[in-house]
Amino acid sequence: MKILVTGATGQLGYDVVRDGNNHGMEMHGVGSKDLDITNKEAVNHYVKELNPDAIIHCAAYTVVRIMSLMVMVIPYLKNRLK
Repeated sequence: MKILVTGATGQLGYDVVRDGNNHGMEMHGVGSKDLDITNKEAVNHYVKELNPDAIIHCAAYTVVRIMSLMVMVIPYLKNRLK
């Protein structure tokens, strides 16, 4: 079985590709540098060329710096709005 995994450079996608390979599956992992999943034409072309049996979408958009700032800002705002 040929499986396309998006987000393969992230933690979840990396683990999915590794585990699939360990179970004898033909895993094709892509990261954001390999495929821009926001580009519909690029995705369609890639999927058409690879012709996978399944696609597992593990890609995510994270902004760690902003989220760590929000952890500090939200409690402050909650106290101010009381």
